[in-house]
Amino acid sequence: MEHTFHTTPLGVVASRPFLDKPDTAHAKPGLYHIELRLGTAEASSLIADIDRRLEEYIEDRKRNAKVLGATALAPSPYTLDGDSVTFAFKLSAGTRTGLRPQDPPVIYDATANPTTDIRIIRGAHVRVSFQFAPYHSNLFGAGMKLKLAAVQGMAKFAPARQLAGTPSHGFAP
Repeated sequence: MEHTFHTTPLGVVASRPFLDKPDTAHAKPGLYHIELRLGTAEASSLIADIDRRLEEYIEDRKRNAKVLGATALAPSPYTLDGDSVTFAFKLSAGTRTGLRPQDPPVIYDATANPTTDIRIIRGAHVRVSFQFAPYHSNLFGAGMKLKLAAVQGMAKFAPARQLAGTPSHGFAP
């Protein structure tokens, strides 16, 4: 796996993100995740990069004789939604045995300083730092995972101290 970090263009959080605590609804130890919605124009280069890297991964597997014949494709990490595209970024909170816990993704403020004072919410404007992680599964086939590394809140985020009990009338600064 390549260890280079990539950054998305500015987008909008599409659903409830799990960045400070892992989502344990479907499995333990859980999953940190965020879905980012981009316009089709901003998303086109990222989609092309994902598809190109997946194709290279499949060709490499065939060259190394690890796969014979056609390779099935796993579900894509992006979904086309009319005039926008939603990308899913995920990071496992650890192994099933619990031997290797994973630190949560780092959250940065708009000035690129790490912070714990803000909570990213649905509708926030963010950029996501990630790594491409190709994989192959006998059940699903070859696929590309977008491994979440960090999130930068650019605008419309809620300070954690306001969410902790101070009345804010539901508005994010």
